[in-house]
Amino acid sequence: MPFADRLIVIGFGQIWCLDRTSGGLLAPPVSLVGKRPLALCATPLALYYGEYRDNRERGPIHLMFSKDGIGWQSIREFSGIRHIHGVYHDSFTDALWLTTGDDDAESAIWCSHDGFRTIERVLGGSQQTRAIGLIFTERHVYFGSDSPLEVNHLYRIDRKNGKTERLMAVEGSVFHVGRAGPWLLFSSAVEPSRINRSHEATIYGSVDGTEWRVLSRHRKDMWHMGYFQYGQLVLPGGDNRTGRLWYSTLAVDLDNRIYSRTLP
Repeated sequence: MPFADRLIVIGFGQIWCLDRTSGGLLAPPVSLVGKRPLALCATPLALYYGEYRDNRERGPIHLMFSKDGIGWQSIREFSGIRHIHGVYHDSFTDALWLTTGDDDAESAIWCSHDGFRTIERVLGGSQQTRAIGLIFTERHVYFGSDSPLEVNHLYRIDRKNGKTERLMAVEGSVFHVGRAGPWLLFSSAVEPSRINRSHEATIYGSVDGTEWRVLSRHRKDMWHMGYFQYGQLVLPGGDNRTGRLWYSTLAVDLDNRIYSRTLP
């Protein structure tokens, strides 16, 4: 994640802070709980991530904060959830949003307008509010459900009246979200499920948020999902103004490759 003049790298239980020009390490790596968060959030002034670990015992889960990418501290502790899926910055309102899972009561979408000193639960209480990523537009907040227990759907929340609208069913759990110019993008994964039986990871796209189309599909490869990952089409973060769809493949046919194509 680029942050000011630095590059923040998270993985394998550690956080590295590098100089973006030289690539040199600015401080010793910092240990984190769990192997990695699902999402790292950068605002103009700070960095945030939520702890993501197995947590079957439902112990405390921490929301972490840093002003420089080197020193990290917990600014909020959650109880009664399994883990935090992601923290996201809403540039339209400067709010911070957060998603949690996994059981019905734990699955929620949260919002804070004061840097998480206070927090409001916007939606929650079912597998359909078990989300990972969010997409923000001027009028709506979009999300896709992430459940192996139910048919998954794409949704949007109207900013003016708070109404949640179900847009369409998708073929699997929504793991990744992104933008490409005017396009809103959601990517569904192939994971073990008696409900979501598709063997194809799929990218869905829309310009207006109402009419959606399939932009790409890849079939799950032959390898066991428990040992070699679920089939995924990973969308990049950041502000993609190229007018092209970019994604990388994981555990599907022709995997570990980067694809790019012009959007219609």
